Amino acid sequence: MCGKEQSSFCNSHSVPQMCLRPIADKGKVLYASSAMGFDTGVVDVDGGVNNSGTFNYICRECDAKFFQDYENPDNIIQPPTDKILAEIAVKNMLLQLNKRANEQELIPVLQRELGMYENPDDLSKIKTLDQKEYEEEVLFHQGIVKNNKLGEYQILFRKVLPYKVPIAAQSAIVLPYDMEGNILNEIYNLDESVRMQYMHIAVLPLKDVSVVLAFYHKRDKLYRKLRHQINSSSQEKVLQYINYLIFEYTENVYFSKKIEAELKNNKMIEKVSQEANGLPTFGHLSVYNMFGMDYEAVKPEDIPNFLDENWAIKEEENTDGEE
Repeated sequence: MCGKEQSSFCNSHSVPQMCLRPIADKGKVLYASSAMGFDTGVVDVDGGVNNSGTFNYICRECDAKFFQDYENPDNIIQPPTDKILAEIAVKNMLLQLNKRANEQELIPVLQRELGMYENPDDLSKIKTLDQKEYEEEVLFHQGIVKNNKLGEYQILFRKVLPYKVPIAAQSAIVLPYDMEGNILNEIYNLDESVRMQYMHIAVLPLKDVSVVLAFYHKRDKLYRKLRHQINSSSQEKVLQYINYLIFEYTENVYFSKKIEAELKNNKMIEKVSQEANGLPTFGHLSVYNMFGMDYEAVKPEDIPNFLDENWAIKEEENTDGEE
């Protein structure tokens, strides 16, 4: 980000540590994999706060300086500035860039070892286009911070909840549909002239409150109708919808062990966690699953709303610590 040559990069947190610690139990949080039905002997389902959600794309100096505004509990509970929103967007896009780079390396390996994909070349092309877009997005939002631009973002929803939710999440997502099922992004369009439009969501629990935030840059006009839908919906419905978006569209989510039993035993949570844009088996469609034909996607009301106060973590229920 600073343009300086680096010999190493630091462990950057994709969700601020200040938001993982409040939901940690003896220093540990649950990963998204805990909701996906994986065998615990195959993948990690939990880990210590210090090592959860880390990636290595940022030098130590940039990580310490660039994100200091939003990674501050006193700042994040205040109405967000453009600078704070841009910092969140940059972190989200860097994480996506890191993820796609790793996936590009894995595609030929998985295809060779497992024959996992029906169309590996198309998948690789999609991910290459994604990487190009992510790089452009990083530079775009970074420029907003550097140039102190104002009035750049549109907030879809923001609320400081007076309780601590058992989820911490932060991500950039490309929504294919709005709340009413209308098409937004044509996610399978491989035309290089078609730019995907991103919205950013964050659920940031602190000691006694939780910040729920969803926003987009004003140039991404596809989300205008969604903004009107959200503005005309009750807070309960919007929280339910954001809760659903977390399970459906991102893996960058961490859970309190308070809800571990629900995550493991609720089949609808497992089902939605294995969906990709409303399709089963993480979107890896083949003759074995009839290419998703007749599949009924999970709806927001089908899963527990962990942003509701009924799931809040009470102080006596949480044993924080470092590991």
